[in-house]
Amino acid sequence: SLEKFDATLITALQALLKDEYPTVQIEAARLLAEQNDDNTLEVVTGHMQSGDPALVLYASRTFQKMAKDKKVLPKEARALYEKLKNDPPRGSDFYLLYSYWALSYVFE
Repeated sequence: SLEKFDATLITALQALLKDEYPTVQIEAARLLAEQNDDNTLEVVTGHMQSGDPALVLYASRTFQKMAKDKKVLPKEARALYEKLKNDPPRGSDFYLLYSYWALSYVFE
């Protein structure tokens, strides 16, 4: 686990939650979650709704790591898991297949 970040770093990471690049937002959310900021799961789950399968996978794997100790999880994450469970990805949809795998560790 990381040491506690100082206020300047926390402020900088919070600003990155609105960065133009989704992967920067996701990584900032992950780092803030390590500092016990419980308001960052929504940033990650928002990207799990993306039309870009690679981004969905990145967000799902990050969510998997962030959600392991949480008792209440965003309903959007559960909805994606249920969607992938009920209509499994096929063929070359390996990004979504791995997304399902990551989410199954959280919800099963």
